[in-house]
Amino acid sequence: MEREEIKVPNDKWCDLVYELYFTDDEGKEIEIEEVQRNYKSSGRHTEHWEMIFKRVSDGKFFKINYENSVKDSMGWYECNYGDTKAIEVFPEIQTITIYK
Repeated sequence: MEREEIKVPNDKWCDLVYELYFTDDEGKEIEIEEVQRNYKSSGRHTEHWEMIFKRVSDGKFFKINYENSVKDSMGWYECNYGDTKAIEVFPEIQTITIYK
């Protein structure tokens, strides 16, 4: 199955994750909605997260990874450098049995 990838330049990555604001290469705003955030793991100085968002225009879902500093001295650009990609993901319903 072919998954769409959205290139996310470093200067737009923080806005996408924290402001839910993203523009394409021509500067046109792409409306997105946050679906969920998932904590993945921790390192010595950072926490690793993924955010799932929906592109409103076509209802496609994407996952983007990022890191948060657990130290006040480290900002966004010390934790998340370079460019990244948002990868298309697909919802999957799972049934969980809980015994009480």
